[in-house]
Amino acid sequence: MKTYKVTFTDTIKANTEEEAYGELLNYLSECVRFGDVTAFDFAEESELLSTLKEIAVLAASKNDCRSDIIFIANEAIAKAEGAEL
Repeated sequence: MKTYKVTFTDTIKANTEEEAYGELLNYLSECVRFGDVTAFDFAEESELLSTLKEIAVLAASKNDCRSDIIFIANEAIAKAEGAEL
């Protein structure tokens, strides 16, 4: 199965953060209602990058894991994302 990175960026005008959440949820509701995902960017991730992310998540979830493993995995992810493998 392929892995896709989905991104969305927008600016919301609101009086409070809670109001901004509501505006975003309303917008997302409209996206679902009309089946419109054109505001979202989809990019396929390489298998290597997906595997690195899985390793980082797994390592972070283990209480007895060494922090240097997590650091190395996160560094590799950052380099891979920059290189667009």
